[in-house]
Amino acid sequence: MSQNIKIHENALYINDELVTFDFNIDTLIIMDTKIIVLLDIPYDSSELDNIYAVDLKGKIIWRVEKAAKKYPKLRHDPYVGISMLDDKLLARQFYGQRYIIDPDTGKLVERYTVGRDW
Repeated sequence: MSQNIKIHENALYINDELVTFDFNIDTLIIMDTKIIVLLDIPYDSSELDNIYAVDLKGKIIWRVEKAAKKYPKLRHDPYVGISMLDDKLLARQFYGQRYIIDPDTGKLVERYTVGRDW
């Protein structure tokens, strides 16, 4: 089934459904059953954990696990980049922390510390 997906600032339109966020949308990754959404967080905001998954009916199904809870000794900033590598969701924070996220649950699978810059 073909999906009609559009964004305008903080609004995500999926067919006839509207999902709004507190911040503008930066990036979408469209998957078979969900859309991964990265929000654009202003530099003066304390907001973190700015990756969401939305199903094709417009329901938010998860927000990324809190990195500060899982890795309390690291510095944490908003995410600024997301991409897919095979079946893994890769995410990068502003000051370079990188994580692999389970795209089905939003859980942090591991901290990615070596290899190429994706």
